[in-house]
Amino acid sequence: AVDGSTEHFVNLVSDYTSRASLEETVIQTKGPLLLGEIATIVDGGAERETISRIDGREAVAVTLLRDRQANLLELSRATRRSIDRLNRELAVDGVELVVQSDAAEVIEENIGDIRSLALLGGLLAIAVLWIFLRNLRLVAIVAAAIPISVLISLNLFYALDITINTLSLVGIAIAIGMLVDNSIVVLENIYRQLSRRGDAHTAVVAGVSEVWRAVAASTLTTICVFLPFAFSGNTLVRVLGRHVGISIISTLLVSLAVAFLLIPVFTYRLFAAGGAADPTSSFQAVSQRHRLVQIYTLLLKSCLRFPARTVIVAVVALFVSVLLCLAVSINAPREAELDRFDLYATMPGGTTLDLADQQALEMDARLADIAEVAERRIDIKAEVLHLSFDLEEGYREIAGRDIGGVKKDVRERLEKGFPRLQFGYQQPRSQARSGGGGGG
Repeated sequence: AVDGSTEHFVNLVSDYTSRASLEETVIQTKGPLLLGEIATIVDGGAERETISRIDGREAVAVTLLRDRQANLLELSRATRRSIDRLNRELAVDGVELVVQSDAAEVIEENIGDIRSLALLGGLLAIAVLWIFLRNLRLVAIVAAAIPISVLISLNLFYALDITINTLSLVGIAIAIGMLVDNSIVVLENIYRQLSRRGDAHTAVVAGVSEVWRAVAASTLTTICVFLPFAFSGNTLVRVLGRHVGISIISTLLVSLAVAFLLIPVFTYRLFAAGGAADPTSSFQAVSQRHRLVQIYTLLLKSCLRFPARTVIVAVVALFVSVLLCLAVSINAPREAELDRFDLYATMPGGTTLDLADQQALEMDARLADIAEVAERRIDIKAEVLHLSFDLEEGYREIAGRDIGGVKKDVRERLEKGFPRLQFGYQQPRSQARSGGGGGG
């Protein structure tokens, strides 16, 4: 170290077995100048390379890595319970444990979204079937197909060694919107057959036999679209295909079995027990007098009467959709309204960790009065400072600024106070420390 502010590194190509042999390394042939004459060589542990601070207070950063067999959600809950206990015990010493990042939070949020989507899918199925069938018991059968299909598909996840993560949950969310279709088609056709035949057993057999090919073809076609992604040579595409694609495929396969086996059984038991209303009168009422059916009939007749006009409208709609997609892709995307952001400061070459820490403290002091910022975190290395900012809930109401305005204020303050540093929102590449010359 020179004046405690810079570091110089010497690349050594020889093998050394003792500190004495290091001291005899020739730095300059004229003289000669030995390494032991200009430096103090210490045989000890590695020097500290990083410092973490939260709101200016020094912190110790600890990263927990879960075992492959451990459940992430259970591990997160157990860890937080331990943190709460340690905070109570260490409060007298002024020590506080704070969770900076928890991967389980994303999973829990996605699970909440899945529950909402499942509920929404069930409600939509209830609404659509009620419009055409006017029988809550039949609608309940379709609603039951959603949790049954999802829960059974999770067993396939285990067999294929796929964890419940963000990608697999996205796949399930997509599949939920499609898995209801199979049950609706089978149930509606059974109901229609019952209105014609009257016998529950005959109606169930005829209803499933009539549509099973179309339902299976539709489902298998969708599966074939996602299947190649799981075997792609591109690593990223293969990961997406394995988690998202397999999630959709497994859920749809289970929904197909549910539609062909459970739905007919439930429907038969309902009709055989006399639990459904007169299907003949109900079906005829819907088919003949329902306003939606009448509107659809008029629209269909109009399309058949003027086929050229129908084709032109379809082509125009296609081109308009393409133009809208191009317009969306060309326009610069709006910045997502998040409640946190990161900023990186690249230090000059040769900066020591102590000097970087000193500048980090000065940065924190400059940013302490920004009202929208709830917490400031700085991870300090000699070459790069990583600043993380968590914003207050409802921060836009504090000073009327969005996240872009807060980021601009933070960056302007830092660039004004530290003109020699480079600031950016993207993590810089690993910075090479400046090295000193060596000779031998």
